Amino acid sequence: MPQVILYLESIPGVITPDYVTIACIRRTLGIPIIMLWHDTEGDDIIRMEQMYPFVDKHVLHDGFDPARFTRTPNRYIRDFPPQDTRLLYDDERERDITVSLAGNIKSQGRRREYIQALEKAGIPVCVMGGRGWQDGDDDVPTQELFDLYRRSQITLNFVGRPGTHTGRLLEATLCGALLMEPEHSWHSPPFIDFIDLVPFSNEQELIDRVRYFLDHKDEARRIALNGKKKAIEQCSNYWDKLLLQVLSHG
Repeated sequence: MPQVILYLESIPGVITPDYVTIACIRRTLGIPIIMLWHDTEGDDIIRMEQMYPFVDKHVLHDGFDPARFTRTPNRYIRDFPPQDTRLLYDDERERDITVSLAGNIKSQGRRREYIQALEKAGIPVCVMGGRGWQDGDDDVPTQELFDLYRRSQITLNFVGRPGTHTGRLLEATLCGALLMEPEHSWHSPPFIDFIDLVPFSNEQELIDRVRYFLDHKDEARRIALNGKKKAIEQCSNYWDKLLLQVLSHG
């Protein structure tokens, strides 16, 4: 019999057991259940609150802060999403792309305005995963997106909600690119601004910092290498560390 069940939130009853089944497992077998979430909203926290007592812990892989939605914050763990370092790695190839964005430009985080500002300033941006200026985006194989990171000097990350992060944080840093993202992103610990990545707060600041690090390649490379080391440490023995963290929360 398993000592713990990890349950990935999706559409209950479609690719995972429904909540009634989960509740029966927890109550009749007494196996602790940990639910994993990737894109969290305040409404999701309300759903999570309703799942007690048959779910013991909720792991928020986007770093969402549940504090203002719950009286039991110890039941929640803000964390990073697991990543496969066999697929995400730095092969030290030539970085022939100046600035990149792996994703859709019409998604959250004012991406369109930032990309337009960079290009107006004469800084080319390679967007892969759907340019998004109009409807009808092209799907890009995952390996090509990872190669985009490996080819990029600088790659951008945008978050939809302040105080959260996306999987790109680890994806990009594992591949050795210099990551730049909004300063209100949640990435600490273990990532530190200007040590492991570079924050920005508006379009002009992004332009200035892109130009600075393109002119100061040694400094850019040092930050990128620091970010890669932190990402590797974060991904090493991920599930063992998560279970220890769950147990330490009581």
